[in-house]
Amino acid sequence: QLSQEAEAIAAFEEAADILTQLHGADDGRHTMALSKLADAHASAGAHAEALPLYRAMLTSMRKRLGQTHPGYSWTLDRLAHSAMGAGKPKAAAKALKQLLELAGTTPAPDSIADASQIRASMQLRYSTALANSGKLVEALEQAEAAEAGFAASGSEGSLEHAQSINGVAGVLE
Repeated sequence: QLSQEAEAIAAFEEAADILTQLHGADDGRHTMALSKLADAHASAGAHAEALPLYRAMLTSMRKRLGQTHPGYSWTLDRLAHSAMGAGKPKAAAKALKQLLELAGTTPAPDSIADASQIRASMQLRYSTALANSGKLVEALEQAEAAEAGFAASGSEGSLEHAQSINGVAGVLE
C-alpha cells in the first residue's frame, strides 16, 4: 500500500506542476490539484507535508472566491486537522478560531439544534488545540462553551457532549 500512496502522491504532484505551468497558481484547476495532493499526504499520515499545500489553497481561494465560500471553510477545517496530526496545535488553534469566526457569518443549517451542535463540535476541537498549546484558560472557556452548546442542541448524553465535559475536566486537572 505504501507504494500505491507514493505513486498517487507523485501523480498529484505532477498534475499540480503541469496545471501551474498551463494556468498559473491562482487558477481553480491548480487549487483542485493541490487539494488532491494535500489530501493524499494527509491520508498517508504526512500531515506536515499537507500543511503548506492547504495554506496555498487558502491563499488562492481567498483571492478568487473569498472567505465565505464553503470550500474555504472546508479547506480551513482540513488544515486544522493536519496541523493537529503534525503536532502543531497552535496552527490548529489558529485555523479553528478562524473557522468559528466564519461560522458566525455563514448561513446556518436548517435547525437551530444542528447549528448549535456544529458550533459546539468546533469549539471542542478548538479547546483541545488550545490546551495542547498551553493556553489553558482559553481552552477551559471553549470547552465550557462546547458543553453548553451540546446541552442547548438537545444532544446531552451524546459522545461529543461527554467529550466536552471531559475536556473541561482535563483542562482543570
